[in-house]
Amino acid sequence: MKRTLTILILVLIQTFFSQGISKKWDSERFSDISLGKFYFSYWTNPVHFNENFILNYKIRYDLLVFEKVRYDTFLSRIKVILEISNNELSTVSRNIQEVKIKCSDYEQTVSKDLYYTGVFKLNLPLRELRGRISIIDEKSQKEILARNFTFNLKAEDQNFVPIFIKSDNIQKFLSDEIQSEFYNFLPFETNTYYLVLPLSPKFESIVIKDEQIKYELKREEKFGLNYSIFILDTLELIEGKYFIELNTSNVKKDFFVIWLNKPEYLWNLEKASKILNYIFPGDELHLLNNSSRKSHLREFYKLWKKFDPTPKTAFNELMFEYYKRADFANMEFRSVSQPDGALTDRGKIYIIYGPPQKIERTFTQDGRALETWYFYSPINKTLKFFDVNKNGNYILQQ
Repeated sequence: MKRTLTILILVLIQTFFSQGISKKWDSERFSDISLGKFYFSYWTNPVHFNENFILNYKIRYDLLVFEKVRYDTFLSRIKVILEISNNELSTVSRNIQEVKIKCSDYEQTVSKDLYYTGVFKLNLPLRELRGRISIIDEKSQKEILARNFTFNLKAEDQNFVPIFIKSDNIQKFLSDEIQSEFYNFLPFETNTYYLVLPLSPKFESIVIKDEQIKYELKREEKFGLNYSIFILDTLELIEGKYFIELNTSNVKKDFFVIWLNKPEYLWNLEKASKILNYIFPGDELHLLNNSSRKSHLREFYKLWKKFDPTPKTAFNELMFEYYKRADFANMEFRSVSQPDGALTDRGKIYIIYGPPQKIERTFTQDGRALETWYFYSPINKTLKFFDVNKNGNYILQQ
């Protein structure tokens, strides 16, 4: 069993590196972000820009309605509206951006990897304010509302908003480009990120914690920027809610780690655990079955950690590839008798080995289909699947 498991993991790792990776968490607060289709981040009092409030937003293409206007052009027209009001609900600022998004083929219009990014830059009163951002699709007249939010522009330490930037973007930190490249949450992905806070004696050291972990961080002095910057690349911050605490006061801010392009199969952890028996022994899965819901996720990540091609980071590329395959298998191999294609024989083989190099389909005299899958190096296998009952559920022939 252990030898079989090792071979399957090696196949997954090899196909992951040869093929590459294609490009909801805590309650309603981040339901829009969790879906990964429409989210935003804002920066209050950035000292190196003229405006005291900067908000960027990202809209995934598959959220929008596209109209074919030419044989090679698809067009979506939207309005993005940002409304700022005070605590008395009087409007302080209303801003509208009219946006046209063009695609050259249909696949782009339903893409889960393509985003439109826009930026609002404002000068606002130094007080507590409320924000509301929404999209109006001009074709359908449908309004899509992101969550409402509050912020405070008074320059006090307790009013800070956490900013996360990709480590590769530190060189353009002082340029306008950074205005569309920061987040209020920590994206869960292969890239590493820095935490950016105001420059203050109170931010010389901080604590990042949740119910189970606690990290004490010192401010990095090597960047020469007018900010407090903390490196996060070695922390085991998986999806979830965390807190930033200042060592010098009782100030505490929460933030989320969010997997924006998370495979859909992973949204249901019990469902995701079910297909782990394809590669993990039953005694290892027993721990998941007996853990509480609160610790289930952390145990799930711990189980996958032993097969992580980049063990120094929290993101596991192999796990991502496994469940991206499960998403494909779920849709591609489902049938009337088995609505979850990932649980079929073809689904199981696809998840473990990836797409075959060649598929042949033939039919018996009574009309039942036979599929032959050819895998070449490194596994050199030929597998046959037979639609025994003519219901689309192909059974692996031993």
